[in-house]
Amino acid sequence: MPQIFLSVKDRLEEPKEYAIILYNDDVTTFEFVIELLKQVFQKTLQEAMQIAIKVDQEGSTIVGVFPYDIAQTRLRRANRMILSSGFPLRIEMQEC
Repeated sequence: MPQIFLSVKDRLEEPKEYAIILYNDDVTTFEFVIELLKQVFQKTLQEAMQIAIKVDQEGSTIVGVFPYDIAQTRLRRANRMILSSGFPLRIEMQEC
């Protein structure tokens, strides 16, 4: 069987990953943050509580790292949930 060698140009790049970052504020309830993390990011109650505590203590934290399409979808879902809640919670996506 012949071997096929790919040039550097032909090699596939790993897809870029994007971090979803959650920021603390003084208005959004702990309970809402927990629900957001469970519903949108499929965190367990324990994981969600740990993330919420970290956000409260440190001001922000990474909720998860995903390929672009998944990160974008989760960010949109989170922002819809935040908007409908009336809380000023801030969440964003950044390339890793």
